Amino acid sequence: MLTEALRGVALLARGRGEGIGRFEGGLRGAQLSLVAAPICLALYAATRAIEWRLIGVPARPWRAVVLELLAFVIGWAGFAVASELVLRRAGAAARWPLYITAWSWCNIVGYGLVLLGDVPDLLGAPPIVSEAVALVVFGWALWVEWFAAMLTLERDVVLASALVLMDVCFGVGLVVVVELLS
Repeated sequence: MLTEALRGVALLARGRGEGIGRFEGGLRGAQLSLVAAPICLALYAATRAIEWRLIGVPARPWRAVVLELLAFVIGWAGFAVASELVLRRAGAAARWPLYITAWSWCNIVGYGLVLLGDVPDLLGAPPIVSEAVALVVFGWALWVEWFAAMLTLERDVVLASALVLMDVCFGVGLVVVVELLS
């Protein structure tokens, strides 16, 4: 199951739509895709550790860790619930299990790309290089999420784009809350 899902998401990251067929469908597939969450949490933690190394450890590191962990869990579960509500209202509720399955697995690519985007900073690259790499990997991560959404939602451009935008807004909102509470 994990191997097939990772093969599927690797295909999607390369623009190959047949990757969707590697995911188990239905609610069982959505449940199994929760395996992606701890993988993503590890990638996210690595990204935050790199940031702390570069800009310094927060004044209250344990508080920051707890807030980051809560934000991750709230973001993951909150987006899953919100996306189900959106798809139900759009008349596409039957597509939600495959959509959320693909979204979960695609997050591994997204978090992995963001982590990869931190490498130039770690290596002391000039800001222009770091910023260019960050822009490319962030754009690629968004594209993979959108591509998977397009495939699972039967090429509904507006709905796929709205869900990606909603996901970005969730993420940005949680970052702001964590920063305010830290």
